[in-house]
Amino acid sequence: MTRRMTHTLLVMLVACLSGSVLRSNEAGASTGTTDQAVAYQIDAAHSGGLAGDALTPPLARQWSRTDLGGTVSYPLIAGGKVFITVQGPYGATSSPPKWVYALDEATGATIWSQALAGTYGFVGAAYDNGTVYVLTYDGLLQAFDAATGTVGWSVHLSGQYAFTSPPTAANGVVYIVGAGTGGTLYTLNESSGGVIWTQSLDTGSHTSPALSASSVFVSTACDVYAFNRPVNASDPNPLIFQKNYGCSGGGGRTPVFNGNLLYVRNEGVPSTNDILEPLKGAVQGHFNAGPAPAYSGTTGYFLNAGVLQAVDAGGTVRWSFAGDGGLDTAPIVVNTDVYIGSSSGNLYAVDATSGQSVWSANVGTAIEAPDEQSANMQSGLGAGEGRLVVPAGSTLTAFTTSAADTTPPTVSCATPPIGWSASDISIACTAVDAGSGLANPNDASFTLTTSVSPGTETSSAATPSHIVCDVAGNCATAGPFVGLKVDKKAPVITISAPNGGTYTLNAVVPSSYACSDGGSGVSTCTGTVPSGSSLPTSSVGLESLSVNAVDAVGNVAPVQKSGYTVTYGMCQSVVPTLKSGHAGTVSVQLCDAAGRNVSSSSVTLIASGIYNSAGTLVQSLNSTFAFTASLNHAGSGYTEKVNTSGLPSGAYSIAFLATGDGVLHNAGFAVR
Repeated sequence: MTRRMTHTLLVMLVACLSGSVLRSNEAGASTGTTDQAVAYQIDAAHSGGLAGDALTPPLARQWSRTDLGGTVSYPLIAGGKVFITVQGPYGATSSPPKWVYALDEATGATIWSQALAGTYGFVGAAYDNGTVYVLTYDGLLQAFDAATGTVGWSVHLSGQYAFTSPPTAANGVVYIVGAGTGGTLYTLNESSGGVIWTQSLDTGSHTSPALSASSVFVSTACDVYAFNRPVNASDPNPLIFQKNYGCSGGGGRTPVFNGNLLYVRNEGVPSTNDILEPLKGAVQGHFNAGPAPAYSGTTGYFLNAGVLQAVDAGGTVRWSFAGDGGLDTAPIVVNTDVYIGSSSGNLYAVDATSGQSVWSANVGTAIEAPDEQSANMQSGLGAGEGRLVVPAGSTLTAFTTSAADTTPPTVSCATPPIGWSASDISIACTAVDAGSGLANPNDASFTLTTSVSPGTETSSAATPSHIVCDVAGNCATAGPFVGLKVDKKAPVITISAPNGGTYTLNAVVPSSYACSDGGSGVSTCTGTVPSGSSLPTSSVGLESLSVNAVDAVGNVAPVQKSGYTVTYGMCQSVVPTLKSGHAGTVSVQLCDAAGRNVSSSSVTLIASGIYNSAGTLVQSLNSTFAFTASLNHAGSGYTEKVNTSGLPSGAYSIAFLATGDGVLHNAGFAVR
């Protein structure tokens, strides 16, 4: 027998027993049909239990809303609709925008909505008999027609000014707790909004009234109250008991009624969470829980310090479940499964008997713990009419029982580019699953990206693959995409000429360089002059050839330079022979590579020394050649007087530098 078949039989058994066993005690007093959520924590008893619903895991995500304007409250589920209140962000004042919405249960579409006024963010709601009752922080209670959103009546409750407790409605009466100056329990006629009676409390914050078949319970910071549920304004002495814990202070916690027992969490006495007998308030036991516990039959489900525990009527812990370590919501029990949310956004269905997780999903954002401290609205899971509805911040998601799902998700990815890319290639992919829904909502949109090292180029880059699974465990794989072209390497520049050479003025020197690229190819390869054309040699000094290169995808090579030197040529038509011991004259001309005389008065020749034929310095000089416009009728040139004293016979040269030319030149002469 499958788990689902077993579950169905249990539901049928509970339905049969509800006609006899449940109606014979207070637990049968939960209002609404057995598959509706009509108050905070499902029912008017706040038991968190729903025994007659068809919801069975695995579940499929049915719809999600993120456009409601703010933080979403616990849901009410009735008559094919989901009712929620929404608190917008605080602005410059203490009055954020607020709304009440009716959404289509099957699609999530808005059927109607109404804006709400009032201080702070608190808005609470309850449902009964086709009407949604909405309470704001300032004590404004409005009755909205569940079908149309039309306001039937509005009442501003007097006597208190701070209302932070969700209302409860059942059998023609709305129950409200307010605070400010002490506290007050209000009972109002559902038809007219008229007050039936009020009762004074020591305080009255964060404590939604819990109902049994004949009683209403309120748990404040230091007191627990039980009153007879009203029939009319003349009901005598409605107080059943008041249990005081010997402390004082504001606050409170919503009580839970189940199986002829009342479960109260005492804010004023944090070490004592009591189980009370509902007629006299006698303590029957204790329990440990942070948020409100949930009940199914005689088993309670308590979240304590992040761990969910199942505890039977005798106080024995049957199992513990820690989930991902971030469990924080009040649990609810639907048939044979316990549902609980986590601050990570994970949602779990846990088998109520074994404590084993039977289903999980992630709603994409944190599922928040109930706020039982501030003036903001209350959050919590809700279930009814075959759906689980989960508020998570500003996101509201609905799940329903999934049909047998054997089809994997459908994954679609963009077509990979054919050409080269200068950076890693990212391919956008989407995934959808029409069956049980994606197991990870983030898989609805993802990318597959190559990982090519900087400074490399390849035509065989590949993305990783990514596995996408649905809730039922069917999986599909996206990628890998291979043969992708990624070029992260700049072109290579090779300069063959000038390559550091020295050339005579006006010499014809061809340049030679090339650019190569093993990836996308060279787009531009440009130098100071085109490769093969002559280098500039029209002036003496240091020169350089610069080459730039860019490939087809825009990678820019570092500029490559190759230097060269341009120098004067020296022309000496006569090498003079000088007499030893006498002064003589040495004449020279500057010329270019073609032998043309380029001597000029603007160019100065500085002699630095006399060298013998072995290249040894024999005489230091620091003198300037004399410029002459006519050098023995050979045109302009330069002369230098040389003192040959002490120079033996032989060949010599005068070393000199010309203006702008860093190369040392030599003019020859002989001594006899």
